[in-house]
Amino acid sequence: MSVHGDAPVVLAELPVEVTTDGYFAPDVPDHARRKVRAALRYCPYPILRASVRMVRFPDPALPRPVVSNALVNVNGRLVRVQTTASSAREGLDALQHSLRTAIERIDRHPGRRGHGQRPVVPDAGDDPEIHPHGTYAPVSCTVDEAIADLDALDREFHLFHDVDTDVDTVVFRAGPTGYRLAQVRHQPLEVTPATPVAIEVGDAPRLSVGDATERLRCSGQPWVLFADSATGRGTVLHVGRDGHYGLVTLD
Repeated sequence: MSVHGDAPVVLAELPVEVTTDGYFAPDVPDHARRKVRAALRYCPYPILRASVRMVRFPDPALPRPVVSNALVNVNGRLVRVQTTASSAREGLDALQHSLRTAIERIDRHPGRRGHGQRPVVPDAGDDPEIHPHGTYAPVSCTVDEAIADLDALDREFHLFHDVDTDVDTVVFRAGPTGYRLAQVRHQPLEVTPATPVAIEVGDAPRLSVGDATERLRCSGQPWVLFADSATGRGTVLHVGRDGHYGLVTLD
């Protein structure tokens, strides 16, 4: 049994909001609800809300086109996990495991978060590991398509290759319009996006992964865009939800 609002709720009856984008079999939403409830079965804290968002990208070149996000409010603290997979069921199996692991971490990183706040990122210590991974969505696209992918993936940033400017670019949530672009090589936009977007002035720094790691560590920021000195490609080093670093590349 857990708690939803002020009243006790049996987890089998816990409302789990599921939204999908792209083709999924009709039974996938109910399967997602069962997986989330199973992951939360042994949570010792009140569950205030749980939701899942699943996206299937139609690009046949993507080996893992299904992205699944779970967001759970555990007694006022937000817990978020994300998986990529080749199929919906594979993704939900991984989501259940990741969510249960994240819930177990709450005891190791106590603290209460208010409603609407971003999830806490645990500190991995002085020597965080670096885990390389590709971008979750198609690599080459327009700015408007990248913004749509950013929203579909429910992420804070998205690295892509802008097909109109031929420049590696990051779109992220910031600025008066809600979206902002940072480019490896500053270039005026060839096509005006349908969505208003601000643009950073200047080129991204050219760094090795080691230098980018030190810059990220000292900056206190959640991520840094740089041109990899070994490849010249746009690369993002970011703090993962486990406190370790993720290295996003376009190769």
